Amino acid sequence: MNMKEVDYLKHIYQIKDSEVLLCIAKINSFKEKQASYPKTKPTELDKFLSTKASNKIAGVVTTNSRLWQLIENKTIPKNRTEEEILNYYSSLDSIHENYKVLPIHSNYIIQMYRNLFKFEELPNKQKVDILDTMCENYKNALKSGIFDSLVLIHCFVLDLLCLHLFNKGNGRISRLLNLLLLYKCGYFAGCYSSIASFIINDVNTYYETVRILSQRWKDKKNNPQLFIKYMLNVIISCYKDFELRQNFADYVNQTSYDVVKSFAEKHNGVFSKKTVLTACQDIGGRSLIEFNLKRLVREGFIKRVGLYASALYAKTRQ
Repeated sequence: MNMKEVDYLKHIYQIKDSEVLLCIAKINSFKEKQASYPKTKPTELDKFLSTKASNKIAGVVTTNSRLWQLIENKTIPKNRTEEEILNYYSSLDSIHENYKVLPIHSNYIIQMYRNLFKFEELPNKQKVDILDTMCENYKNALKSGIFDSLVLIHCFVLDLLCLHLFNKGNGRISRLLNLLLLYKCGYFAGCYSSIASFIINDVNTYYETVRILSQRWKDKKNNPQLFIKYMLNVIISCYKDFELRQNFADYVNQTSYDVVKSFAEKHNGVFSKKTVLTACQDIGGRSLIEFNLKRLVREGFIKRVGLYASALYAKTRQ
């Protein structure tokens, strides 16, 4: 594709689907309510789940225990796969912390790639020139205020996927940039609910959508509507999960960690994981409760007696 044809204003005029417009309205409704939620940062568990899911989509996996050890600096990567996973986690953490100052520029995107894949070949000048044009056209279209940012964001992400800028890792780079662009436009569903986790629930549709549109992109017949519709529905799912967590946090005025700790503090004698899951089920899924139990054990607030599913817990000081 000639770089002059990466024109988001042209793309936008093709978006006429009523479902897309309805999705945009729903997401903006969530965004308005989002302002009333307390501003907190994603937990280590949130970033763990996002890192795990995004790499799994790319077929890059390690065990949960290894990933936790890597994140907590208790071990070092034993191979290139683990290096990539840890580098992804670091890049994700940087976006969460610094999204306001990170630029939408080819230099930053290529540097992100270097950080993730230290030994891979960089793109040729022709593709970098196209990326430069994409970044400038995206920023100009966004600055014009004429078009909805949600549509522009996913036009950009799709073009990045179709350009196939790098020899590997294009999907992971696109998911990091997707989060960054959403943050910069004030959409924070990805702060708690991993976009990648929802994509992986329907990953075959994701791959097929990208495959079809990549071919049309090469043939200069691309209409990004299919991809936009898919991603907007993913974001709606993220927001629903985000809102569920926030509504409960508002209700109890506590974090999930506080709820599990409070339960342990008030419980005399030993208790099982199943007891905690039953008592604290409204704060989230099994993995969130298990994460907080492990944290309380590490902090010395509770101790674990026994192994695996039969393990019991008790306060270290009764």
